[in-house]
Amino acid sequence: MQIKGGHGRIKEFNEVAWSCDHTPRVLLPVANGSEEIEVVVLADVLRRARVDVVVVSIEKQQQIVGSKKIKIIADKCISDASKSTYDLIIFPGGVDGSERLSKSRILMKLLKEHAEAGKVFGVTHSSVPILEKKGLLKLIVVASAQPGRHLSDRSLLPRCSLSTSPKFSICQPGSPTALLCSIRQ
Repeated sequence: MQIKGGHGRIKEFNEVAWSCDHTPRVLLPVANGSEEIEVVVLADVLRRARVDVVVVSIEKQQQIVGSKKIKIIADKCISDASKSTYDLIIFPGGVDGSERLSKSRILMKLLKEHAEAGKVFGVTHSSVPILEKKGLLKLIVVASAQPGRHLSDRSLLPRCSLSTSPKFSICQPGSPTALLCSIRQ
């Protein structure tokens, strides 16, 4: 990688090839009230790993205002992004943002199709109750350090374990990097 001004190079050690036959594509939906640091860290780390990350606003415009009043401009609006398919959908935290995400009909349709196809999800803690309310946790396996803390339906608890082969990962508040490390193919 060339650094601005032509100085220095970055060498990648322990390079790992993706197990799919294409560049992985990740949908990162955002809304007013999403947790800014989680949005930025998730997008940044994945893009550094050469993943095609599409940050998508469910609002009427691409710009959202995060939970700490920081403005973020998404790559696309949800209506444009819904025409594509994704290998992974990751939900950033932020209670208000998560609630707004759950009200997007287009996003909920994408989620159901994604879950029914057996594809992978990732969420931070505040999105768990929303996916539970929409019935999506019954369709997928969940990995969480403290799953019971976020679930109102305790019958889903057996599906929430670090020992299973997860299709879904949950991380604790403010730890998007831990979420990224827990996602497995």
